[in-house]
Amino acid sequence: MKLIGSLVVIASLVFGTLSAATAYLPKLSLADERLLGLTLNAPAGGPPPLAGPGDTLTPELLATLRADGVERVRVKEFAFDRWSHAWWFALAVLGLTAGGVTIKQAARMQYAPSAAGERRESPASAARDALARIREIARSLADELPSIRDEHDRCRTIVHRLDEVQRQHSLTIVEAKPALIAALGMGGFAEFMDHFSAGERNLNRAWSAAADNHAPEAERSLAAAHEPLDKAAERLGA
Repeated sequence: MKLIGSLVVIASLVFGTLSAATAYLPKLSLADERLLGLTLNAPAGGPPPLAGPGDTLTPELLATLRADGVERVRVKEFAFDRWSHAWWFALAVLGLTAGGVTIKQAARMQYAPSAAGERRESPASAARDALARIREIARSLADELPSIRDEHDRCRTIVHRLDEVQRQHSLTIVEAKPALIAALGMGGFAEFMDHFSAGERNLNRAWSAAADNHAPEAERSLAAAHEPLDKAAERLGA
């Protein structure tokens, strides 16, 4: 289903792009009253061009262009009744919608309960667990660091504890992207990632500052990570 949905989306994009290109290219086979007064936005006819940008379509100019074999002209004004491929574009929009829904349903089915009633191991659940562990590490560091007097030891503790975040838990969340999109929708996933990325950046800054033995900066960055990580957890339901 996912492959079919992807093919429908690609085909719809192609047809939509091609049909959109004719939105400002009315056919000269239309009746004069639907074309008169339109302003050209590109040379027409020729070579040399029989009319140029800014010229207005008049009965005489229309007759001249038709006699020259011109089938379409590019104009500045848009109207649905002059758009020869409007229905193609509408079908392309429907195709994009149908393809997107098919892809989303396929992703949901991938992590749906099996026929025996057992749920497959869910990357979305693994992502929730990973985020909970990241928040736990960040909070425990904030609680423990004030009791460590030596600045070097504080930095070493930060680096050691955040290594687990960088090497394991953050990767788990990144790898769960398809499952999270299926669970949250594209908009919900984007909102979650905004918060999570902000928290992760602060943790990475904390790790980097601690690796350089700069405890104050590491602790400031660590403190700044709490709020966005909490917001990410709220969005994820972790």
